[in-house]
Amino acid sequence: MIEAGWDVAVGHGNGPQVGFILRQSEIAHKVEGMVEVPLDICGAESQGLIGYMLQQTLQNELFRRNIKKNVATIITQVLVDKKDDAFKNPTKPIGGFMDEAEAKQREKDLGWNVVEDSGRGYRRVVASPIPVEVVELDTVKSVLNAGAIAITVGGGGIPVVDNGDGKYVGIGSRDRQRLRQQPFGSRT
Repeated sequence: MIEAGWDVAVGHGNGPQVGFILRQSEIAHKVEGMVEVPLDICGAESQGLIGYMLQQTLQNELFRRNIKKNVATIITQVLVDKKDDAFKNPTKPIGGFMDEAEAKQREKDLGWNVVEDSGRGYRRVVASPIPVEVVELDTVKSVLNAGAIAITVGGGGIPVVDNGDGKYVGIGSRDRQRLRQQPFGSRT
């Protein structure tokens, strides 16, 4: 497609990678007492790492084919409606398995929604709201108009809501409340 002259934007999934990042964070919390990373930050991290891998692979293949084209990874936010029904009934399992006691404690302390998962233990579930708008759409268009390849909306984009005054807040902001009380990465 690129050789044929198409403008190309690449999207990618991130489910296993976000789960892995969350698991690393959970283990660091248990073993080292570090603050767990909020879900929106995990999504951004996965977009960066997958974007880097795709970007480098594409650059190398373009070089091999003697195609002079730039590739850019764009960490992408997606605006969602904070009144989306998905927030009332989260169903997407993420992160590691927990026993019932830990799940109930996280539900109480962190406001997590947890469910028993097929007899394997408990897992956190999050909402999958419908995207309303890609926040960085103009940036993606600019990259494409400049003749570059855009890697964008990884994992569907980082879900954000408009808090009413024009500022975007990541869906993981509830988790971030704890970060405001304690420096990122410090011991509890």
